[in-house]
Parts: sequence; C-alpha cells; structure tokens
Amino acid sequence: MGLAAGAVFATCASVVVVALAFALYALVEPFWGRAGAAAVVAGAAALLMFLIAAVLMAGSAPPKPRKGAAPGPEAALDRVVDFLKERPYVAIAAAVAA
Repeated sequence: MGLAAGAVFATCASVVVVALAFALYALVEPFWGRAGAAAVVAGAAALLMFLIAAVLMAGSAPPKPRKGAAPGPEAALDRVVDFLKERPYVAIAAAVAA
C-alpha cells in the first residue's frame, strides 16, 4: 500500500509541476517572448531541483561502510537499492525530476 501511495504522490506532484510550468510560461511569454519564457521555465525547474536536492542532502546521514561487500556491479546495485530503501523521498524526488 505504501508503494502505491508513493507512486500516486509522485504522479500528482509531477502533474502539479507541469501545470505550474505552463502557468509560468504563459505569465512570462508576453514580456520576454517564447525563447525568454522557455529559459525562465528551465531556470525555475533547475532551481526547484537544486532546492529539493539540498533539502534531501541536508537531512541525510553519511553512508555507513559495509563490511564484506563484494566489489563489482552487484555491490553497487545493492548499495543503490539500500540507499533508496532508507530514503524513499530521494526516490520520489528522482521520479519527479525525471
């Protein structure tokens, strides 16, 4: 149930972000033209992603070294999966940013 709720939240958040991007574009386009409005929307999206990343990084603890981890791609994949299990908000932010 939690995974479905997270997926619904990520979908709703992405719809809101797209709607806000269209609204920002419509607001700025009469003043700066199409190219300027597109640049403003891209800059706002970059700023939003930076702020989300900064908040998530500030709240995360430094990674703990794992003992006995086998080197190679399997160990790297295991670390990524463990990281996303420990911090589900990072996965949601990545889904929204994608």
